[in-house]
Amino acid sequence: VLMAELIFLGTGPSSGIPSLKCRLAGSCKVCDTTTRTNVSIIINKGVSSILVDCGKHFYTQYNRYLSTYGNTIIPELLITHPHADAIGGIDTYLMMCTGKKNVYSSKFTLDFIRKTNEYYFVKPGDPEHRGYFHPNVLAHGQITQIGGIKVHAFEVDHGGIKSLAFLIDDKVLYISDTSDLHPIPEEFYHRDVLIIDCLTIDQHVRGHLNLQDVKRYASILQPGRVILTGLSHRIEQVDFLDGFRVAYDGMRFEFN
Repeated sequence: VLMAELIFLGTGPSSGIPSLKCRLAGSCKVCDTTTRTNVSIIINKGVSSILVDCGKHFYTQYNRYLSTYGNTIIPELLITHPHADAIGGIDTYLMMCTGKKNVYSSKFTLDFIRKTNEYYFVKPGDPEHRGYFHPNVLAHGQITQIGGIKVHAFEVDHGGIKSLAFLIDDKVLYISDTSDLHPIPEEFYHRDVLIIDCLTIDQHVRGHLNLQDVKRYASILQPGRVILTGLSHRIEQVDFLDGFRVAYDGMRFEFN
């Protein structure tokens, strides 16, 4: 069986860590000692590669990834939602591509991207200059095969909009941006790994979960293990928090 590898390119909030707002106010222990970029992962399996989200810190993230892994396969792009921390690096992504590139997301997100940056979807006059998108709409509950990787997409609430969660190869459930999982799809239960949004310990922030929410969902979903991502400066960089693994930029694991 071919092994897949998941790499956390970023594990932080939209502001990044250190937070500029926090530093302007005198900083804190986490901002003084920790670096977290916008939430993003890469999944590699054989010759297949998928990038989930392409936020404001993509340029820094991908340079670090290339330096570490030297993997020159340009990944296909999956997007969870149309906020800046998920789409702010798309121009950089397309500038490293040539020709048509598939982009996968909800109709809502793809329509938003096209409305704000229509040229992403237009073939350039000079084909060597940049890539351009071929949009692939993912509906709630839809399964698609991206190379050798099976992706099952689900809509979840993210404040006032919908974000996509992804079940990868029926093993890893990735929910980076959510405020409520109900009604819970049956496919969410008993997965090997749950990677889930955890912005704060107990503070409620619109559009996101906190540690108390994660505890509740973990007890319901019963995954093999839980990894926390989307961590604000209110969460210190420790290995584990109440038994849950705390992700960090550059962390990786394999699954099959």
